[in-house]
Amino acid sequence: MAVVTKGGSKTSPREVIERAKAEGVEVVDVRFIDLPGTWQHFSLPLGELEEDSFVTGLGFDGSSIRGFPAATRGSSPRRPRST
Repeated sequence: MAVVTKGGSKTSPREVIERAKAEGVEVVDVRFIDLPGTWQHFSLPLGELEEDSFVTGLGFDGSSIRGFPAATRGSSPRRPRST
């Protein structure tokens, strides 16, 4: 899998993580839009972001976000992009 950057070049998940480490990134902010169209986000330490996260997604408790299922129904995976 490759991540397409703003410039149009393709970057592998490994390259994204390596660059983040080289740049001193400590926390990754994952942003998305809920069903009504409002920006939402959650953050995680860079060490928790793995190459397979770009394919399998990241689980989080979306019960407080409009349009997402209650926590009793499980977590909702999000797939990070390098933007």
